[in-house]
Amino acid sequence: MGIKSINIVPYYFFNSEVGKEYEFELNELFDTHAYSWKGFQNENSGIDFELFNAQYEKYIFSKLNGIENFPFMPFTIEEYKEWFDNSHTVVGTEKCMNIESLIDIQPNGDANFCIDFPDYVFGNVKNNSIEEIWNSEKAEMFRKYRRKKHWRYVIVAEQNIALK
Repeated sequence: MGIKSINIVPYYFFNSEVGKEYEFELNELFDTHAYSWKGFQNENSGIDFELFNAQYEKYIFSKLNGIENFPFMPFTIEEYKEWFDNSHTVVGTEKCMNIESLIDIQPNGDANFCIDFPDYVFGNVKNNSIEEIWNSEKAEMFRKYRRKKHWRYVIVAEQNIALK
């Protein structure tokens, strides 16, 4: 096929209830308009798990003619089932790695902790240095909150960053 590895990555999805919870928290606690969840909004996954499982087993056991299976999200088959069945359930770690190790700079200079959920902006490189932004009161306030409160809607994004 001309490729060296294949990744299976379940798409993010959040039902309206979960998305509105995220939007409410960011608005109420951080005076931030949360819009990014809407790009991941589905009421359910739409995945027939039995069909997925059969295809997954065939894929994994076929050895792929020498193509590597890169474990972008190293879920067990049980975790895949849970992920596809319930958008309220945390699959994988609950600890937010991004707040400790990632700064995402948007094209307009805005800085945030997450490439997938850039809603909470805690500085802009046009106005301050990266060090000042990283150590800012606004960044630390968000870190303190996220260390205590785990969000279902960002767990997968954070797992992906931790694996890289």
